[in-house]
Amino acid sequence: MKRAFIIFLCAVLFCLSLCSCKKNPESTFPPSEESTTLSTAETKPQPTQFKAVVGYYSSDSLNPYKTKSRTNQCIAPLVYDSLFKVNENYEALPSLAESIEIDGKKVTVALKSGLSFSDGNAITAADVAHSFVLAKSSPLYSGRLSNVASCTDSVDTLIFTLYVPDIFVAACLDFPVIERGSGKKEIPTGSGRYILKKQDGAYLLTASENSTSEEVMEQETVHLLDIGTTENQIYLLRTGALSCFFDPDGKKSNQKTDAAVSKVMLNNLVFLGFNSENELLSDARVRRAIALLTDKDEVAASAYDSMAQSAFCVFNPRFSAAAAFNELSTVADPIAAASLLDECSLKLRSPASKVRLTKEGNLAFLRLVVNDDERRVKAANLIKSRLEKGGFTVELSKLSFDEYTAAIESGNFDLYLGEVRLSANMDLTPFFSSAGKARYGIDLKSPLCYAYFDYKEGKIDISTFENVFEEEMCFLPLCYRMGAVYYSRPLSFEGAPTESDIYSNIYSWSF
Repeated sequence: MKRAFIIFLCAVLFCLSLCSCKKNPESTFPPSEESTTLSTAETKPQPTQFKAVVGYYSSDSLNPYKTKSRTNQCIAPLVYDSLFKVNENYEALPSLAESIEIDGKKVTVALKSGLSFSDGNAITAADVAHSFVLAKSSPLYSGRLSNVASCTDSVDTLIFTLYVPDIFVAACLDFPVIERGSGKKEIPTGSGRYILKKQDGAYLLTASENSTSEEVMEQETVHLLDIGTTENQIYLLRTGALSCFFDPDGKKSNQKTDAAVSKVMLNNLVFLGFNSENELLSDARVRRAIALLTDKDEVAASAYDSMAQSAFCVFNPRFSAAAAFNELSTVADPIAAASLLDECSLKLRSPASKVRLTKEGNLAFLRLVVNDDERRVKAANLIKSRLEKGGFTVELSKLSFDEYTAAIESGNFDLYLGEVRLSANMDLTPFFSSAGKARYGIDLKSPLCYAYFDYKEGKIDISTFENVFEEEMCFLPLCYRMGAVYYSRPLSFEGAPTESDIYSNIYSWSF
């Protein structure tokens, strides 16, 4: 009897222990299929509520005519329309403008009818003329408008007067149009896709009901984040604090990141300048030989980490008017170069030698000057190596920026590696004007200079000008740089950004 009671007690305790195991969340028994599903549903992280966020600097103005930073400048096309917008092929497309007529130095632009600012007030020619005056005095727009002497308005028409005729001037008429009387406001009134306003101490972009844009805005509200002194915007992107940002140098392209990246062609030309006063380089055949010895593809891929595109001709590879030249070679041709150098009596010291001598028996010596920018130094070394294989003796001088500038301005160079940012109308006057920043070493009375201004005025076509350029080769276009736009991985988008409108595809942003 006692034994039976003990057995019964053990059985009860065993059952109780089983019940206890079932209720214990830390039980080591494998759960059933049903309990696995339930557990997963309970612990599955809920999707984060993303919002569109772009960066800006609170230390800089958001007024399009006062802003200085490239980051703040990128916001302006969202808030302000212009007469024309420049697309990825550097074509000027009408925005507020209905039409343009170019007659020598006189440019007549007609406005579209029924246009209004975000506050509902009509856009008039007087508003555009007022904005032109602001643009002419703005560091950001004064350069591209330097050839525009004046602007007068009459009803719905504007008449611009140029100093020199320019058949591509429409690409320079992309300055923001603001409402008269709002220029002194912290944020002037525009007519763009968004209205920029301040709410609870923070800036917001809200979709404008009066915008003429036909794009359906996926993001009706875009938040602005003050990135201040933050250097690691990749981190902000990864954490979701930022949706998108623009890196105009393209130097972050090698960083490991989960971000989606879109390359943006810039109108920044990297070139090799020649000092025409040098006895060797005064001969166009020697300049052409140096061009043939230089491998543009190598410079773009190696020195600029593929964040540049080889220059097929003097103009940007994306420039629609120069599309016919995209078949020109961008790789080195040492055999053709050697033939030209032989023709110039720059003979090899001996049949087995790789060193060329002048008529006087001196070394074919060249001093190549470069500043201390890492990528330019790498490009200079690549060029130096190629020229030495072609028979030149090259001394590479790596200087600080001030020393580099002084050497170029004083003519203390034979070759120099430079970069110039061209305006959207592909204006080459920085090379061919007495006040141009890239004029050094160029004979401003050369046939090429005259040919350029004939082309700019429409007297000769682009093919004729390019033929003269290839013959004279007053400087060597190497490549055009690229920037990069980074997008947060949760963000999906269509289309590609352009240099003139980094957030051009914002209408398609979705999460």
